[in-house]
Amino acid sequence: MDGGGRPGFTPSDGGGRGGGGSFRGGRGGGFGGRGRKPPHREELGVVFPHYIGMHFEARQTPEFKKPIKKRKLGAYTGIAAYVSSFEDKNSWQQSLVGHKVALSKAKRLEKYALDNAKKGQDIIKERVASWDPHKNEKATEDPFKTIFVGRLSFFVDENVLRREFEKYGKVKDVKMVFDSEGRPRGYAFIEYEDENGAKEAYHHADGRRILDKHVVVDVERGRTVKEWRPRSMGGGKGRGRFARPKKGERELGHVQWVE
Repeated sequence: MDGGGRPGFTPSDGGGRGGGGSFRGGRGGGFGGRGRKPPHREELGVVFPHYIGMHFEARQTPEFKKPIKKRKLGAYTGIAAYVSSFEDKNSWQQSLVGHKVALSKAKRLEKYALDNAKKGQDIIKERVASWDPHKNEKATEDPFKTIFVGRLSFFVDENVLRREFEKYGKVKDVKMVFDSEGRPRGYAFIEYEDENGAKEAYHHADGRRILDKHVVVDVERGRTVKEWRPRSMGGGKGRGRFARPKKGERELGHVQWVE
């Protein structure tokens, strides 16, 4: 309660109605009055923190800088006077002699593929030179009574193969193939007592499911087909891992039983 009996009224120079000393005064008072400017924040008793008050302070006057004078450029001239300093084609090529040129990524990949293909062909040649299926002591006796069974599960053993293939004829022998560490390679050779059993298995057992895997059944081609090669030597049925001869370069024979 101020002296004039009004709440919020601050007595000052004039006070009362029309006076200029009232913050909330009547006519002519306040910020829009005729006789007084708006009060400063310190007169109102309001002091802003530094990080807020700095936004209300006037900026400093920028330092005066003289305008930059543009430099006058000379006239354009030709390059005829410097042509004699250029290298000719022969000197540029001679400077590269003895230096290795970095290949692009595509060229590096192409070179890597060609090198691997060449290594693969060398490996195939070495294997073919030392491979003779007729001298294999672990092979079955009669190749025309023998079938090839591939894509076998690694849990398949000889007993499982006998049980599955004896329905086509009497099985004489089962030869499973293992690697140097004694692990199964996933294929085997089954020899029957007669040729009819091998023929029945060849026609009806292909694609059968043995321990959740569909097997491949074929005749034994190593000793029955001329120039036949297994998959590890670039041959086999289907697409091999190494480059194979183009169509027409080599024709593989095929064994079929006459009904």
